[in-house]
Amino acid sequence: MNAVLEWDNLYFTFPGAAAPALRGATLRLERGQRVALLGRNGAGKSTLLLQANGILRPSSGEVRVGGTPLGFSRRGLIAARRQVGLVFQNPDDQLFSASVAQDISFGPLNLGLSVGETRQRVATAAALCEIADLLDRPTHALSGGQKTRVALAGVLAMEPQVILADEATAGLDPWMRQQVFAIFNRLVAQGTTVLLATHDLDVAHHWADLVAVMDAGRVIVAAPPKQVFGDPTLRDLLGPSSPWAAGEVDTYAPR
Repeated sequence: MNAVLEWDNLYFTFPGAAAPALRGATLRLERGQRVALLGRNGAGKSTLLLQANGILRPSSGEVRVGGTPLGFSRRGLIAARRQVGLVFQNPDDQLFSASVAQDISFGPLNLGLSVGETRQRVATAAALCEIADLLDRPTHALSGGQKTRVALAGVLAMEPQVILADEATAGLDPWMRQQVFAIFNRLVAQGTTVLLATHDLDVAHHWADLVAVMDAGRVIVAAPPKQVFGDPTLRDLLGPSSPWAAGEVDTYAPR
């Protein structure tokens, strides 16, 4: 299969940092995958995601979107952001417009879409994320779970082929987590690739098709969950995992 997104041997150092945040990170995503990205704090997960649509630029290595190297001209960045959407860990970092509808509209309008097509995309994304009743609401008046779904809707309105979610379910109550995973599963069923950076080993074990593990700026393994969690050499790196609560598997399982 052709990859929808590839990070190829990326190196990146933040200005003033003593050591690189990425040290040859390589990862390949296929169409319609559920991917969990694991690693301790500081392993490089967020930095890797920010390279995927040009928010950060690698010092060396290459990002390829649909087989095409990511370009850093305005045209190249717009092309990448049409295909790769990023949901930030803190939705307050992503929401900035006065109302929910305006916030979701920003991306499609920035792509040069007409007002009519933008409205249609806003309505479709809002319906998928079950926030149609919030479109006139000020973004600052939303709950944490509502903000997460609005941030996701803003990405979906761009109709990307890949969704990268950085700890998007952290801090949500179980009901809201169930809603977010239901959205993810519907997207994957439509052929979208969803990558979730997470510390939740249970989600990685039971929801993902592919588990990628980062350590010290590298992707040290990318394999099916059974292979990753069956490897005794990874246990200390992955950390402790608590048993799934009753009903949790049904909450997150795609089938």
